[in-house]
Parts: sequence; C-alpha cells; structure tokens
Amino acid sequence: MYDAIENWEGIPGKPSLPVGDDGGGNQIYLAWDTDAPSVWICLHDENEARVKIANSFEEFIDKLFLDEGLLD
Repeated sequence: MYDAIENWEGIPGKPSLPVGDDGGGNQIYLAWDTDAPSVWICLHDENEARVKIANSFEEFIDKLFLDEGLLD
C-alpha cells in the first residue's frame, strides 16, 4: 500500500485511499469526498481517467467474482 500511495500520490485526488489494483497497473481506490466512500479506478493508459465502479466498498465487494477459467 505504501508504494501505491507514493506512486499514485495526487493522481486520484484527495481525500482517497488506494485499496488495490486490477492486475494491469490501474489503481483501485476509495474516494472519501462523501459520507460513504465510493470505489473508483484510475486508468493509467487512458490519460489517468477516473471511473466510478461502486457506490460503496460493500457494493464493490459484492461485485467481485472468481473467474475459474483463470485458475490452472
């Protein structure tokens, strides 16, 4: 997490907290600009575009799934 904070400092905006990445180098983070933090992804290869992926961390967790086709 320390590397993500250092490498992405200032890019997603403040206040934010990195919580992971998508495996392709795009940072997933919580945006704390409302009462309930929303989950966003910052797409480094699309000019640092920010895309909201869930309205809450709970919603984000509920959207996760295991792609068994990737398990070999």
